[in-house]
Amino acid sequence: MNYRELHNDSLVVDTHCDTMLKVIRSRGAYRLRDAHEEGHVDIPRLLKGGVNLQFFAVYIEPQFKPDHALKRTLQLSDCFYNELAENKDEMSLILSSADLESARRENKIGALLSIEGGEALEGDLGVGTHLTCR
Repeated sequence: MNYRELHNDSLVVDTHCDTMLKVIRSRGAYRLRDAHEEGHVDIPRLLKGGVNLQFFAVYIEPQFKPDHALKRTLQLSDCFYNELAENKDEMSLILSSADLESARRENKIGALLSIEGGEALEGDLGVGTHLTCR
């Protein structure tokens, strides 16, 4: 088996990128659909690398901690879901293994939202359940 066959038979996962922070800070200038030379990821580079599943981290910058961490989390989460909606032909939301299998069958990049650090919950574990529902 050659490298390309092995790669195609594998599940390629990138477990962290801070791209949503880049997207939100750019105020629309940085979009996932466009190829970029800077930043962590974009759809053209994910496709070129054969990435099947990309974790998109929500990182809360220090100036939003502790009093505005949840609001910033919701802003970044909304940014993630907007990018998914704009790129639905290339990306698919992953909430389960079945979602990942479906994305692979459809030749889509799986997208999973992750929260970096507990500050986003502002001391309330119940907040986390609302962040995963869409």
